[in-house]
Amino acid sequence: MIRLEGIAKHYGTVAAVAGVDLEIAAGEIFCLLGPSGCGKTSLLRCIGGFERPDVGRIWLDGIDVTAMPAWDRPVNTVFQNYALFPHLDVAANVGFGLETLPMDKRARAKRIDEMLDLVRLGGFAARKPAELSGGQRQRVAIARALARLPKVLLLDEPLSALDAKLREETRLELVELQARLGIAFVFVTHDQDEAMAISDRIGVMESGRIMQIAAPSELYERPATRFVAEFVGRINLFAGPGGRGFTAVRPERMVLGHGPHLGRVRECAYLGERRLVFLDSALGRVIVSQPGQAPVPDNGVEIAFGWPPEVERYLPQ
Repeated sequence: MIRLEGIAKHYGTVAAVAGVDLEIAAGEIFCLLGPSGCGKTSLLRCIGGFERPDVGRIWLDGIDVTAMPAWDRPVNTVFQNYALFPHLDVAANVGFGLETLPMDKRARAKRIDEMLDLVRLGGFAARKPAELSGGQRQRVAIARALARLPKVLLLDEPLSALDAKLREETRLELVELQARLGIAFVFVTHDQDEAMAISDRIGVMESGRIMQIAAPSELYERPATRFVAEFVGRINLFAGPGGRGFTAVRPERMVLGHGPHLGRVRECAYLGERRLVFLDSALGRVIVSQPGQAPVPDNGVEIAFGWPPEVERYLPQ
């Protein structure tokens, strides 16, 4: 569906995207995950046609669209700030992109109603954006992006302005919406929980490059590099065999109260369903994740810890 070949994009002397090869299947939710400045939004803008790569080719459905302007591509974008027109009502916002299509007034009105029903905003057509909640404005932006029936929907951190509870509800709605439409979603975020919850596959980016592409469970259980291991979830990193590389162990795989190592409890953080215990030890700082109702060790107490050898992973860098 989407194929990127050697995509590079520079802004002055800065390489925002540095030679990316990527394939995204039709009907897939693919997430570009990484910290601010890693190049994920620049890559998304190249796919959408808002930026032209300095090097490389972009293919959509077997067609080379590298030089094709954004408005001619079968792609639409939901922006981080939604970019709704405050003076237009919801119906006019959703129908804005339809004005250039060969549709009569009745067909446009029908398409607008269909899109509003799709995002569960039927009956909101006459409201202005200021009269909507953040989640409702986000759904208007999605309806507008879908109104032209794109083959690919690009989403640039569309949930970042929502509070935690609404963000969780909305990402579930996005998954349900994508399942009904069956089109490819390419999602940009710096939020690892969001990426893990919504994606079929994730590409973790650093310094303009994709460091690893995998399903969420694969990324978490078998990270390829130290950067991926640290960015996707919490991780304990210990010196590797012979001082080379690192031995990585997830906090929930650690055992507290038994094992060959000793650590002094620095802090316990209660997070509801789980509790994080932070230890200072000869191995360095250690994090142990336990069920929220587990016994709480006192700060300053020395306690044994360890991990089964089968849960550790060696990272070369």
